Amino acid sequence: MRKLRLYLSGPMTGIPHFNRPLFRSVAESLRKEGHFVVNPTELDSVPEEGSSAFDAMLLWKSFIVRDVAVLMTSDFDAVAVLPGWMLSRGARMEVTAAMMVGIKIVDALTLKRIFVTSIPMVDLEQEIAEEEWSVDQLKSVDWPGGEGYEK
Repeated sequence: MRKLRLYLSGPMTGIPHFNRPLFRSVAESLRKEGHFVVNPTELDSVPEEGSSAFDAMLLWKSFIVRDVAVLMTSDFDAVAVLPGWMLSRGARMEVTAAMMVGIKIVDALTLKRIFVTSIPMVDLEQEIAEEEWSVDQLKSVDWPGGEGYEK
């Protein structure tokens, strides 16, 4: 098999240690096979203990902006997705961005191509309820169109 340039993508939020052990293990295995792997967990700083949900959301936002920029400005053969990627808002964004510029999607464990035909989007109201954001926090977010969230 040809050696590939891979971007590793998968769920992190809500998983113990942000799923870093799985990301590390899979990246190491792929590198031993001779592939070039960008593992986003190796680029991240760890959130401080006791960070607020709002601070964590801002940190997440900075990570996803950086990760999509890496995808758009690098020459990857594929995005290698970890189990559970469809449940991850960030991984879905990465896969969507990759597909838009013609980057293939592969299973990170088998390197078999995955043909993604649709990506489920999560309802904003559901996301807000799950994050338990306060109304003041929501109003301070720079929403598309420049308007705060009003309920």
